[in-house]
Amino acid sequence: MSSRLCRVCEGWHDLSQPWPRACANHFKRTTEARSSLPRPMVISDYVDCDSPVSGERFTSKAELRRHYRANGMVEVGNETIKPRDNDEEDIKIAPIEREVAQAIESLS
Repeated sequence: MSSRLCRVCEGWHDLSQPWPRACANHFKRTTEARSSLPRPMVISDYVDCDSPVSGERFTSKAELRRHYRANGMVEVGNETIKPRDNDEEDIKIAPIEREVAQAIESLS
């Protein structure tokens, strides 16, 4: 049997039994949560990888990106997506494609 000291009534309560309702008030939240998530989402700066440029080992994403920029590399996947122009343009056939099409037509 294990028990725990209650901060409200200063008595010991058996942990195999439900906690008394009168003593449960000190477990209430004092502030309202801004989100239903249990904790804020944190994106870590930690990474453990080798640089494809020099083979150096990096443990910080910021340092790795700084290393890429210093060596003229572009990190793919972080660029902003530009809106595409959905207007259909006339597709120009290259001369070699035209010759291949003519050759296929002459065989049939």
